[in-house]
Amino acid sequence: MSTAPAITYADSVTTTSSKIHAPAADRNKDAILAELRRFLPALALPHELDGGASPASPRGCRVLEVASGSGQHASYFVENLEGLVSEWQPTDMSEAALTSCEAYRSELPAHLRDICKSPKALDVCAWPKWLAAGEFDVVFSVNLVHIAPPTATDGLLTGAAAALRKGGRLMMYGPFLVGGKPTTESNAAFDAKLKGMDPRFGLRDADAIKSKAAEQGLRLLATQDMPSNNLFMVFERT
Repeated sequence: MSTAPAITYADSVTTTSSKIHAPAADRNKDAILAELRRFLPALALPHELDGGASPASPRGCRVLEVASGSGQHASYFVENLEGLVSEWQPTDMSEAALTSCEAYRSELPAHLRDICKSPKALDVCAWPKWLAAGEFDVVFSVNLVHIAPPTATDGLLTGAAAALRKGGRLMMYGPFLVGGKPTTESNAAFDAKLKGMDPRFGLRDADAIKSKAAEQGLRLLATQDMPSNNLFMVFERT
């Protein structure tokens, strides 16, 4: 039996038979984009040519997005990170989400559809065999761990450590506890609401995630305060 997270689209509406529109994705996309631009350039590494003896040409980052949801982020970021990203692989465990991701992808120009790949099924608690070790420069996840059981956090860290090359980065966005406590009254209320939906849900502690990540060889590189009392956390695989 799968221990996969039970993702909910409580803050979303379906606009067509295939596309999901998540208002939260529209609200946070530009703030997240700014952080991606801040950290992705360091990962635009050169190809190795002639054993490093010859000058190399740059390439964009290979990004694995975990729990892509509606697919709005994947399309938006590929459009706005052209030149910095060579591959963006959306994933989700929900058939509705995978269908929505493909619907948004289909609206991209052909050259961007080459970068934004067709979405693939991924259960963060049981990573698929198609995922090769060290294949990606970035693992990216937005608003996952608080609307899923704790096993999803563990699965994300373990899977990211395997999927990332050395020096690759795990980037996480969402609301978190700090020092075991909500940072604001609104986050405390949100945490209570989540636990009311499912006692396994709730805001995760940023310090606990840092410790668990370190056990997987993921070193905390940066923690950035974001709008609406969210955090953007960046880990580097050592």
